[in-house]
Amino acid sequence: MSLPAQADSDQSIREQIEELKKQIEKLEQQINTKVYEATAKDSKAWYNKIKVKTKKGSGLTFQTADKNYKLRMRFFGQFLANYTDPDADEEGLGFSVRNLWLIW
Repeated sequence: MSLPAQADSDQSIREQIEELKKQIEKLEQQINTKVYEATAKDSKAWYNKIKVKTKKGSGLTFQTADKNYKLRMRFFGQFLANYTDPDADEEGLGFSVRNLWLIW
């Protein structure tokens, strides 16, 4: 290969590299735009507007951010747990739920 031909091929390679760099920049901008749009959509999602809290004695509360709607769940139960001596050939541990109330 002669020197002028090599210089032409080097120049064309540089031009191709520049074009590829521009294409990469365009694609990165498109990706960033899509990520921003997805983040904006996600920030407007319904689950970001609901507040969930729990407090001892008052149960589990779901409330909208604007406080227009509120759902409170509570439950009460009677439980029985017993332990018997395993040396007496009986089952050693027992647990049962006698009553369970779910209150909305």
